[in-house]
Amino acid sequence: MTARSLESSENSGQANPGQARGYLGSVLRWIGALGIVTVAVMRCVIAFAPQVVFDIDPAIDPTPLPGLGPPGSLFLDALLLAACGCGLLGEVLTKRGIDWLLVVLALVPIPVVLWHGVGDLGNLWRGSTWVAAAVACMVIAHLGRDRSMRMVLIALLSAVLVPIVMRGAMQAHVSIFGWSVVGAEYAQTVAEFEANRDVFFADHGWESESSAARIYERRLRQSNPRGWFPTTNIFASMMGFGLIMGVGLAVGSVRAKAGKWWFAVIALGAAVVAGGLLLSGSKGAMVAAAAGLAVLLARVLFRQAGSLLGRYGPALAIALVLAAPLAVVVRGTLLPETWLGERSLLFRWHYLVGASRMISQHPGVGVGPDGFQAAYAAVRLPRSPEEVTSAHSMFADWLSTLGPSGAALIGLVLILLWRAGRRLARDEIDEHSSSSPNSRAPLLASAAVAVLALLPAIAQEALSLNSITITLSRGAGVLGYVVAAAGLSVVLARAPRSIVNWTLTAAVVALVVHAQIEMTFFDPGSVVWMMCALGLAGGAVGRGKLWLGFIAAPLVLGGALFIGRAGAYPAFLQQILTNRAASALYPRSEDRWGQTQQRAAAVQLLTDAYEVYPANVLPLHAAARQAMMAAATAPGAKRIEWLQEAADLTQRAVADHGKPGSISLAGEAHRLKALLLNDADDWQAAIGYARHMTEIDPHGIGVWRRLGDVRWDSGDREGASDAYRQALVNDANFELDELKQLPQRERELLHERIDHARQ
Repeated sequence: MTARSLESSENSGQANPGQARGYLGSVLRWIGALGIVTVAVMRCVIAFAPQVVFDIDPAIDPTPLPGLGPPGSLFLDALLLAACGCGLLGEVLTKRGIDWLLVVLALVPIPVVLWHGVGDLGNLWRGSTWVAAAVACMVIAHLGRDRSMRMVLIALLSAVLVPIVMRGAMQAHVSIFGWSVVGAEYAQTVAEFEANRDVFFADHGWESESSAARIYERRLRQSNPRGWFPTTNIFASMMGFGLIMGVGLAVGSVRAKAGKWWFAVIALGAAVVAGGLLLSGSKGAMVAAAAGLAVLLARVLFRQAGSLLGRYGPALAIALVLAAPLAVVVRGTLLPETWLGERSLLFRWHYLVGASRMISQHPGVGVGPDGFQAAYAAVRLPRSPEEVTSAHSMFADWLSTLGPSGAALIGLVLILLWRAGRRLARDEIDEHSSSSPNSRAPLLASAAVAVLALLPAIAQEALSLNSITITLSRGAGVLGYVVAAAGLSVVLARAPRSIVNWTLTAAVVALVVHAQIEMTFFDPGSVVWMMCALGLAGGAVGRGKLWLGFIAAPLVLGGALFIGRAGAYPAFLQQILTNRAASALYPRSEDRWGQTQQRAAAVQLLTDAYEVYPANVLPLHAAARQAMMAAATAPGAKRIEWLQEAADLTQRAVADHGKPGSISLAGEAHRLKALLLNDADDWQAAIGYARHMTEIDPHGIGVWRRLGDVRWDSGDREGASDAYRQALVNDANFELDELKQLPQRERELLHERIDHARQ
């Protein structure tokens, strides 16, 4: 019934819905559309992390992080590609034609992602999300050619701002003229941290005054709303999108004579997201939103300006997007480092320089979707204090991590932006929609997405919902999503098409502009949603070429099966064993021998977990750490055995993957063994691994400090002194972020040891 009602207002000239092939195509198109939106919305309301257990010692806190790890992310990618395959096949069966250019650009990066990801889970789960997002963008651009479907999809995507705003309110702390409101989640997080501050730092191996501890505490105490995203800037980008959509639809409701209530509700929604944007404190998002609003209001207020923008809209959209990285270049090359105390764009210049060096050093296939952080450490400028996982620029990210194939994704974005600009002029004369606003289909669709996306997301984080206020806010977000999506569908159906197109284009341009200085198209929680919005704004223009659809649809469906079978399934099996290892450590035994036995059980389970899926090295890292902890509580000769086990595990990790984390752990295992036995071979191995880390991160502080400590403990005072001097040089270079520098007492200790080595 839903498919029939939604299909009733399709463009004339389609195949008769009563025919079997046409009806099947219609059903597949809606299955694909709702499946794509469901995954896009779900990703916005779930946090993602490389590992959800053993990020801290489960003997202290066995609760997994309230989010999904790589197995869950890969499963969502498989579902998304399956939905894309259905939607694409539906387009073929209804003879709508396929846009060959979009198909090719979306599929080109797949071989490179697989090349990086087959032997490395980090590259696979990040890269597969990018590929799935690109395919979803391509498919939804085709599906959005149907007017009624396009309006419903825009509403379903936009309504996710409601639960995001609800959670953002729980994370904020607002103080105005002595009046203060503290979000329940922010207050609870800070209170729990303050009650367990020393234990938390000790579990992470941080001293309370170390740079890592100070940086973590700085981020924790920031009251900027984030939603489920890792940074407030991604939250702010979506608020900017919502502000532009709200202003445009408020104008559209007036033009469509929808009534004062519709205008008031939409205007109130725009004010709420504007407040979220201000609370985020993201200057880049504010500037991007202002640019989008300027484009929108020029069309609304000045007819002549609207005509010019309609004619030159494509060029303007591209120019605005390119202006953002140009501003970064100007900041880094022409303005002094201390200019107005501004550091945000300066740091992005550092990232851009690092990304360009990666591109030149890895011109073939890039450094891999998960390889930016390790590669950046080796090529960053000496004055850059950051260790980042992304270039904070979608174009630089794709080129540095995927090589030339990343240019295909850039081409996909630019082509859709160009088409969004062209659509402005083409739809100028079409002032009203013939779609019925009274259809039950939008309400049914919004309820379906809420049930399939939002409720599972809430269930997934149920263990962390230990406050009635926070729980009620989640429920209000789900209800608000359904109401907002259904209401927006009505407004969009009634509003003049030209206003809708102008509004969506302006909002998407703001998203892409901000993506040139942020991680919005990098983060696995936001990239699918962003690419879907882009696809709806630009649209497909294919006529004919049905044979391409018959080839592309099975390829996409095959990709879903591959990711599910070769990625998600073994990763889930590995996660089960990892969870068992965490359970084996809690509750912690009261006696030291009991603790050793618990650690031993965890080591075995974690090693088995690695055997299940060797593409993921993190269980092996966790096993090595547990072996070192077992050595700390084991008696006599058993301590040596456990340190040797840790050394063997880390050496295997280095041999299999060679990641910086593996090398650092190997050095630590040999250092502990050398301290116990004073064995020359172990000292040499520990020094070798520590030296290797300085080659990976020559401008870091910690790596040189650790090399100096190992040499000092081994008796090599002169070598330690040289390493300490380099640590102090790098420490001085990090003055742009004083929290990244050594605490004063550590600096004094290094100077004392250098002076002692001279005597």
